[in-house]
Amino acid sequence: AVFVAATSAALALGPCFGYSSALWAAKLKGGDREALCSLVSAWACATLTPLALAHASPLLAYLATFAAYSALGFSVGCRGLCWVVGFHSKRAVERVCATSALLLASHLAVREARGRAALGPFDS
Repeated sequence: AVFVAATSAALALGPCFGYSSALWAAKLKGGDREALCSLVSAWACATLTPLALAHASPLLAYLATFAAYSALGFSVGCRGLCWVVGFHSKRAVERVCATSALLLASHLAVREARGRAALGPFDS
């Protein structure tokens, strides 16, 4: 059921997102590619999080987490046989560190207060 939901979400939301991007992305001031990448990642996180919770899917939860960190400025890329892991800027390092600290503290607080079941698929 999870793969059917992921496929249907991709088929339903993909064309809508593509149309919206083609229509409005050219109007971004200065053609900032980093801002567009952050917006796309934030959209993916906002789309995948409810799907992960609705279907209790750790796979979709991991994808939502990767999308959230990508929106903050963390990136991973493969250049042939070389993997490149890093951040877009020094400010992105600060954003990711602060967000990670807050997420870890809130994760521990929720887990201690309500147990593992309260976090659903995000408890992996």
